[in-house]
Amino acid sequence: MDQKQDTKTVQMPVDKMSYSGLTQLLRNPIIYKLKYILGVYDRPTGVSGMVGRAGHEALKVYYGGNKDIATPADRNEARELAIDFGMQYLVDYPDANIEYGKTGSREGMLKTYQQAMRFYFAEEPEYNEVLLCEEKMEATLHTIDGQELPLPAVGVPDIVHQRKDGGIEIVDVKFVKTFTEYDEEDWIKIIQSQFLWHLLKAAKGINADRMLFREVKVTENSKENAGKPQVRDWAIPFSHEQYRIIFYNLYGDVIRFLRNPEAIFLPNLSDPFDGEQAGLLYAQGLLSGDMSDVEVMHKVRDVAYTSKKFVSSRLDSDVNRHLLPEEKIKLRLAEFGIPVEPTEAITGTSVVQYRFKVSAGIPMSRFGKHKADIARAIEAKGEIRILAPIPGTSLVGIEVPTEGRTVAKLTKAEIVKDSLSLPIGVDVQGTPHMAFLNDMPHLLVAGTTGSGKSVTIRTFLKALTKQNTPDRMHLILIDPKRVELAEWKGDKHLHGGKIAYEYGDALLILKGLTDEMESRYKLLEKAKVKDITSYNAKHGDSLPWIVTVVDEFADLILQGKVISRRAKKRESLQTIVTRAKVEQMAKQFAKMGMAYTPPEPDDEMATVEEMIVRLAQMARAVGIHLIIATQRPSVDVITGLIKANFPTRIALTTASATDSKVILGVEGAEKLTGKGDLLFMHPGVGITRLQGFIAD
Repeated sequence: MDQKQDTKTVQMPVDKMSYSGLTQLLRNPIIYKLKYILGVYDRPTGVSGMVGRAGHEALKVYYGGNKDIATPADRNEARELAIDFGMQYLVDYPDANIEYGKTGSREGMLKTYQQAMRFYFAEEPEYNEVLLCEEKMEATLHTIDGQELPLPAVGVPDIVHQRKDGGIEIVDVKFVKTFTEYDEEDWIKIIQSQFLWHLLKAAKGINADRMLFREVKVTENSKENAGKPQVRDWAIPFSHEQYRIIFYNLYGDVIRFLRNPEAIFLPNLSDPFDGEQAGLLYAQGLLSGDMSDVEVMHKVRDVAYTSKKFVSSRLDSDVNRHLLPEEKIKLRLAEFGIPVEPTEAITGTSVVQYRFKVSAGIPMSRFGKHKADIARAIEAKGEIRILAPIPGTSLVGIEVPTEGRTVAKLTKAEIVKDSLSLPIGVDVQGTPHMAFLNDMPHLLVAGTTGSGKSVTIRTFLKALTKQNTPDRMHLILIDPKRVELAEWKGDKHLHGGKIAYEYGDALLILKGLTDEMESRYKLLEKAKVKDITSYNAKHGDSLPWIVTVVDEFADLILQGKVISRRAKKRESLQTIVTRAKVEQMAKQFAKMGMAYTPPEPDDEMATVEEMIVRLAQMARAVGIHLIIATQRPSVDVITGLIKANFPTRIALTTASATDSKVILGVEGAEKLTGKGDLLFMHPGVGITRLQGFIAD
């Protein structure tokens, strides 16, 4: 039998063969085409598969196969490190890519993994010398008499080790529910062993004499089997000639099948792993059974899910051109094997939200990949947003900007007397969203010019001043741009009736706030209460809330850095403000009944950022709250300490996805439509899209 082929003249849809690919082709050809020819991998992994993956990651660390992690010489330390590494792999793996089934859970998966690793190390085998561990190999295979097999192979053996007697074994660790019977002819294992023997021989020149399938039971033995092994080996010797002949024939037949341009890839509908997905692909005509939709060539690197021939979308037909947007979305998703049913369309102030039920077996993670396809289907004029799922529901929401926009005006209904309630905006259903500043307890607002940031801040201030008397709430305003908050100059709520514009004024005010904070804590300690609410209940609302608004926070940070750079050290107070200014500020604090210790001229001053962080960490209990705003949310402005102490944030339109990530930790704000369109992040609620209020 001449297996040798001139591979340079053979056109193939793949450029190498793996063991997993070979067995996938045998089990379900249409899924092989989807994964290994078209490169579409979007099916979640089951719990047992995840336990196996994590176990292999752990053993890779334990036996030195992970080059990025040094394995401790002490074996107990190495075991702990390996188990922890595998556990972290599972913890970091997204739920959207795991198929838990009807009864599985993340907790159960983690417990199963820990138990399996405990069983493995309790009966840990002794390896004289580990030659390879999880090392990827790629080579052209040859028969035992030197004939070249027609397609290169790629694979990763778990462990290759040399015994004390000089023999070499390939070990494949499998995490199983039951052991393979010794008298069973397991052809999957037989083919895998032959594949890895030939690959090891071709890539490393190593001639192994047998392969061990080290099976680790993931469930503990029953009482009647107590004391029996939890780990057992199933061995295949490489001296058995019949196995080699079968492997050569199978390898050659698989290559001839793939080389045939008229090959038909039919679905195996009874496949317990992929039968449902294969049937869906075939039934919806999303993947043709032949090779007509594949560019066939010898070396294929990035084969896309494309076609040599033009295929019209069903949306292009005359009968479908006038469908409602939700029906167009349904058709477009069906073309990608995602069956959905529209339920309702909700029109908000700036977006329409289309809601869909999702067919069983479709992971939510697939929707985000088709955002552009959905936008193309409905010819969206702006960036769409996908909620998969809509929080609190099992539905998927697709939000599309509306051409017109309804103004969300602040009304008396949004004014809550004697409170620090902030009217944030209305959602897509028109429901107003309010949040209490004393629950936040501080707020960060960011957005580019024209996004609606200044309007949002003014709306908050109007609500706060309408809700509270000057005796109940004091305002402190810091406005480096001088124009954004000018309408509150002279307001009775305002600290001294003045707005701070200069860096030095901001320093003095924040220093005064820290003094007031410490003074209030002493009052709470003396009264034996924990917070301002309890104190005021005893003392007749004698301590007012203090709300400090800092507009263009980035500008203050920049000014502080310029001053420090100029002096090459932290500046003393006398180089920043005059003594007269210090005395004036002391009078303002005294007029408002607030504690203030005037600093000495040669005192070194903390920076604006340091004082903001200190207030954010401690001031909540004594009724001091901060709202800071910036149009430049870079990492040197919104630092880790700022983010940690401002868990509640509003992102209006940002200049880039990076800015969105700085504010919210995720992309999305860069795609907002401006003019008050915002994302509101609140602990325990998540991120909600709202249209901000406008106060008259």
